[in-house]
Amino acid sequence: MTKHQFLFSVVFLALFQIPIASAIAIYWGQNGNEATLNETCASGRYSYVNLAFLNKFGNGQTPEINLAGHCNPAVNGCSAVGPELKLCQNLGVKVMLSIGGGAGNYSLASREDAKIFARYLWNTFLGGNSNSSFRPLGSAVLDGIDFDIELGSSLYYDDLAKYLKDYGRIGKKVYLTAAPQCPFPDSLLGTALNTGLFDNVWVQFYNNPPCQYTPNNTDNIENSWIRWTSSVNATRIFLGLPAAPQAAGSGFIPADVLIGEILPVIKKSSKYGGVMLWSRFWDEQSGYSASIREDSEPIRNGSARNVPSTSSIPPALSPAPSPNLTPRSSDSSQRTSIKWWIWLIVAIGLIIFVGISSLCYLLHRKGKAKATALLLLNQTTNRAKRRKMDKKMSEEVQLYSFESLAIATNNFSLGNKLGEGGFGPVYKGKLPDGQEVAIKRLSTSSGQGLLEFKNEILLIAKLQHTKLVRLLGYCTQGEERILVYEYMHNKSLDFFLFDTNKKEQINWGTRFRIIEGVAQGLLYLHKYSRLTVVHRDLKASNILLDSDMNPKISDFGMARIFGQQESEANTKRIVGTHGYMSPEYALRGIVSTKTDVFSFGVLLLEIVSGKKNNSCYDSEHPLNLIGLAWELWREERALELIDATLIESCSRDEVLRCIHVGLLCVQDYAKDRPSMSSVVSMLTNESRQPPPPPERPGFFIERGDQQSRRSEEAERYSINGLSISELKAR
Repeated sequence: MTKHQFLFSVVFLALFQIPIASAIAIYWGQNGNEATLNETCASGRYSYVNLAFLNKFGNGQTPEINLAGHCNPAVNGCSAVGPELKLCQNLGVKVMLSIGGGAGNYSLASREDAKIFARYLWNTFLGGNSNSSFRPLGSAVLDGIDFDIELGSSLYYDDLAKYLKDYGRIGKKVYLTAAPQCPFPDSLLGTALNTGLFDNVWVQFYNNPPCQYTPNNTDNIENSWIRWTSSVNATRIFLGLPAAPQAAGSGFIPADVLIGEILPVIKKSSKYGGVMLWSRFWDEQSGYSASIREDSEPIRNGSARNVPSTSSIPPALSPAPSPNLTPRSSDSSQRTSIKWWIWLIVAIGLIIFVGISSLCYLLHRKGKAKATALLLLNQTTNRAKRRKMDKKMSEEVQLYSFESLAIATNNFSLGNKLGEGGFGPVYKGKLPDGQEVAIKRLSTSSGQGLLEFKNEILLIAKLQHTKLVRLLGYCTQGEERILVYEYMHNKSLDFFLFDTNKKEQINWGTRFRIIEGVAQGLLYLHKYSRLTVVHRDLKASNILLDSDMNPKISDFGMARIFGQQESEANTKRIVGTHGYMSPEYALRGIVSTKTDVFSFGVLLLEIVSGKKNNSCYDSEHPLNLIGLAWELWREERALELIDATLIESCSRDEVLRCIHVGLLCVQDYAKDRPSMSSVVSMLTNESRQPPPPPERPGFFIERGDQQSRRSEEAERYSINGLSISELKAR
């Protein structure tokens, strides 16, 4: 190659340099049949490898790492993984330790607990100086920590992130990454992400229908991507996807759709970092990462392949070789040299001209395509507005035929009947694939009409939390209105709580876990879901229990949705259940999150006592449960409220704390009641200040006139002055 050809090549590369490609991150360690860590990194496909998972930590537990068959920490440690880890780093791959996961036993009990765990991570896996014999991965030093928190509470992970970053400032840098679920904000990682300390965030755009890809619909995932990239302060945000259809319940994106339709849209964000895949095992089976490498180039020897060699330039783009001219003199040689420079300048100018012309043409085509797309979008929007609501619902959840549900329930037989809900019977069913489901068939004479039915479908489809019952599908065939839910093996809380024989099956530990779980579910509805939701009918029969007696809130047919700027609303249509409704809602129709707080307080007192609020607990005076709890509290005899079956298993401090919180929740005025954030904090005993003393509860029946308020207040809050028809309660 002549010097002129070389110069031409350099200029060409400067003008048409190929941009650095995006990265692929992968989770490794959860299948013993997947490739080794060494083979994973040597494949050259991945920029980040997350070792999954350290899934036991916090609350005084000895942390444990679980790499599913690759090694056994309990027997001989995982030190053999260490040399492979170092090889990965030598290849330029960053290796992270992922904490949490979808199974395990982990949570942080306090800020001090977070500090202790951060010190453990630093000394055991990062740049600390602990003896390598105590390090599960030997002397290898990981690049950082990945937060994949899917269980427990959201508390103190923000503190953990701060402590880890502080260690990184005094030693080797600690990279922080996180894997939130795509509903924004993530209920468990939202607070931690708000710290702005995370380098990469790989959002899991799967197993969440409202914000994932569905066939022929990219709007959900694109809109959710925009929400995340515009709201989260992180260096890079990755598109988290399953590497195969079998890797997740839903959300798989075919490679051609990803490359052709989705990536061109989301890569417009300056925060786009690449694609995160679950998991290495499934990627081996499907070859997914290899299919999308046109977008995400592999890492080679620590750097991205971003500039081709000069030999890779097509011959047609190289200038023709110079003719074999014999120089006649120094002037002739000089003229020849000048002539070459002229040709070079002309060639460069021609290339620039062609490039600019091509760019203008492409911009013109893009503008025309954009205008066409906008026209089509408007047409599609107009058509969508004319569609019936059933069509919209079918895109959120599965549509079942009436015949298939009749077969699943043995033609809605009495033997399959689980119980009677507020709007109709609930049946146990079995789908053709063997999955057990709960099928709620609305009665034609029920109070829930089409409006409530559609409200329940659209609302639950948008809510994703472990403490909320999962809606699987629906049926709207003819006059039928049917909802299909996940099946909860232990029915509802009232089935145990108010049965003399069965209540012994739920000891204090189980009851306290139910209290905490319901509180977490309400906190999500009020604060962390995309929409502020007031349930309006929280009660024991609407708390379902799974096979492990974990609670899930159900029945959203009466729920009220609030806009971002709304805090309360007034309604003339009062729905709910006697004994659980707050005074301002039952009497004046004022709905707010404090409406649910009141209901939660009643439920909490019922769980502690094993008694129903509407029953009478005094032979001489009509004293309900709220009144009984208040009387005992004022007389410093609150422990007498506890269910007799719990005396042997309960913690006195926890019981008193629960009664205290319950009475705070049922206070007369809404402004005096705590938010669910404060309730969760008080229940976990992590509030920095002791709870305030409770004021007089609202809406309870007293012992006598000598303890009553002024007559007009008694009239205002007397349950006896209300009829069921006025309240429209059930």
